[in-house]
Amino acid sequence: LLAVLENSKDAHGILYGQVENMAMEAACKYQLRDREGALQALCEAYRLAEPNALIMPFIYLGTGMRTLSAAALKEKDFPIPKPWLENIKRRSATYAKRRAFVEQAYRKEYNLGEAVQLADREAAVLKDLYHGLSRTEIAAANGLSINTVKSMISMIYTKLGVENNLDAIRVAMDRRLI
Repeated sequence: LLAVLENSKDAHGILYGQVENMAMEAACKYQLRDREGALQALCEAYRLAEPNALIMPFIYLGTGMRTLSAAALKEKDFPIPKPWLENIKRRSATYAKRRAFVEQAYRKEYNLGEAVQLADREAAVLKDLYHGLSRTEIAAANGLSINTVKSMISMIYTKLGVENNLDAIRVAMDRRLI
């Protein structure tokens, strides 16, 4: 994806598409642990988007943009305004949750496979829940913040279509996830 995005930089396209490509590049670089490159690409995407108040290309990236904007908020003297980053972080997280809910409802309505794919960290958190650890203990065991653990548990609930720990463990065992 990064190679495709790099090749598309030379093409003079629509501003929205350029912002979208830069935001995707930032999210990809962050996933590849290129923090500096990701933050630089985020700044470039913001520079292109800000005069026209374009925010949807960032929001559509969901959890990828949520984690990147959270990292940018921790940077000292970061050139992007903190209120803008907080807005993107909040709205991209909300978008990701809604999208997961809609996808799950669609699968359920049309009886499309019950396959649930949990991220590695989500699987680790689910396993810790199974072993009876509290959210605080899970955070400490995995080197995560308590808010990250709460967010991951919420996402696990959404993916499994459950509302509490007991149901999550029951469904996960039925589907052989733990």
